[in-house]
Amino acid sequence: MNPNRAFGVGCFHFGYRKAVPYRFSASDYVSDVKKALSSLSSLSELEVSFFEELCEPFEVADKAPSLLDDGDYFPGVMGLTITFTVFIPFRVQSELFPNESVEMQTTTETFRVSVRDSFHGPFSFVECIGATDLCSPSDSVRLLRVYLEREFEKLATPVSFEYLGPSPFHADFFLRPGEATLDQSFVLEETKRRGYNDLIFKYSQNQSPDKALDDLLGELSGELSLFYEIQRRAVRLMHAGDNLTANWQALQSIATPSIGLFDVRSRIRVHREAQALVSDAYTLQAQYAVEEQQVQRDIASTYEKGVATYLEKYICDRSEKLPMYPVESIVKWGEHVVGSSLKSAEIAAVVLSAIGGGIIGSLLTSLMSRGV
Repeated sequence: MNPNRAFGVGCFHFGYRKAVPYRFSASDYVSDVKKALSSLSSLSELEVSFFEELCEPFEVADKAPSLLDDGDYFPGVMGLTITFTVFIPFRVQSELFPNESVEMQTTTETFRVSVRDSFHGPFSFVECIGATDLCSPSDSVRLLRVYLEREFEKLATPVSFEYLGPSPFHADFFLRPGEATLDQSFVLEETKRRGYNDLIFKYSQNQSPDKALDDLLGELSGELSLFYEIQRRAVRLMHAGDNLTANWQALQSIATPSIGLFDVRSRIRVHREAQALVSDAYTLQAQYAVEEQQVQRDIASTYEKGVATYLEKYICDRSEKLPMYPVESIVKWGEHVVGSSLKSAEIAAVVLSAIGGGIIGSLLTSLMSRGV
């Protein structure tokens, strides 16, 4: 038996959508997921477990969130673990990546996939079964992502295959026998590569490779769940920031050209949209502060619980790179537009009042000259 193991990490999830409104239990969801996965001829050894007694029924009145759309996921099922084996022939791998020779990177046709939902949310493992020591597990995650996405598009099911980037996680994971330690279950050695670094976990030779792998996946779960929760927060900020930027560009296109002094309708529109832009900008500024604070709290609370710190560097790096936008500049520009549009409206009102008064005065003079 080969004592070495290789796996990649990503964030896969199975969404669940029906015509709204709808109500379902965790058991209903799990049953439909199993049915959908079992319909794939390439899939075998399907196992599903979850904390059924702790799950409340789900009630959906509006469109359910999606990892693919807004970074949020649904449904969240406590303790959910979905494990299955997928056989993807080299021929099919070549078809999915015709210009990459991905089969030369995976070096295997058999993959063991584990989709999990932990405290902070979903994440996944893809083990390369029988692969050579030169395999690239991160490429296996890419392969499974594309393959499952293609296969689920063919199914008539309320279950959808979803994923969140980075999938793959930017590292290749390897498990190899080594020396036992007193204070750690595994010894991590990181080898820098031109692409993704190799994370090599050494386990005690007194353990079986399968038991060591199961233990390692369990130890990594807390950190990976946290990492992808931070990524979901980043995606939410990115969507909000992109929307704010798009609204600013749209308003700029109508506010920058000169608007006639008496074009009241256009001035009112610019004024209202500028006010809305300023409000949205302040909202994003507050959202960023809240998300940033929550990320730091989550990191602190996670490691205070004694979670292994194998991936702390990656988590801190992700937390320090939340997307930022020029909110203050947009606020200043929006407030300027609001002020100038209001000033122009006041001038127009004064002019119209003067013109109106002049017209009335002329009429009175005319009438009085006629002796009316």
